[in-house]
Amino acid sequence: NYEKRYGQKRHSIETLMNLMGQLSNHHAIGLLIIDEIQHLSISNSGGAEKMLNFFVTLVNTINLPVVMIGTPKARFIFEQDFRSARRGAGMGSVFWEQMKQGSAENTSQEWHSFTNTLWKYQWLNRADTELSQEVRDVWYELSQGILDIVVKIFVLAQFRAIESGIEKITVRVLQTTYEEDLKPIHPMIKALQSGVANRIAEYSDLVIIEVDQKILQF
Repeated sequence: NYEKRYGQKRHSIETLMNLMGQLSNHHAIGLLIIDEIQHLSISNSGGAEKMLNFFVTLVNTINLPVVMIGTPKARFIFEQDFRSARRGAGMGSVFWEQMKQGSAENTSQEWHSFTNTLWKYQWLNRADTELSQEVRDVWYELSQGILDIVVKIFVLAQFRAIESGIEKITVRVLQTTYEEDLKPIHPMIKALQSGVANRIAEYSDLVIIEVDQKILQF
């Protein structure tokens, strides 16, 4: 009955924080994760500085480690000035970029290791034991090294291979999966494939370090 006890009453923010501390102790919560932080409304919350003050006070009140997770779109919340960046970093921050493909002669170790490991998780009757370079290259081209898309294409390609009776992941299966099942992300992937900073910057969730630097040079 937490909604009735706490949500339907007009408690102050300070009171609600203290109640959160009591509940976290009661349930022995060890970590609070705030995901999709890029969706926080700056206008409705009074600005980034006020939001960061709230998070700092929350951590101090409930005495819990807090991990904030978001897309690159959330970076402006923490990077407006040094004070905000220091508070946003806390005990450290990680900016998780897309994996690099590397050159034809020297494949990125991260991309090579990740795809080799993921390749083992197949439920196909004719699954190849070895991941060919051709399939690996097309896989990267269609995902641009974005982890979520890499995994989605791999899973959806298996569905399509099973439904069609091919029972094997091929270049054509990957391409058909991308064209038919992942249409909403085509504009973003094409922007990344182009390598043009201004095109990539149109999608705030795709802004990466190299692109930020190019835009700043303008």
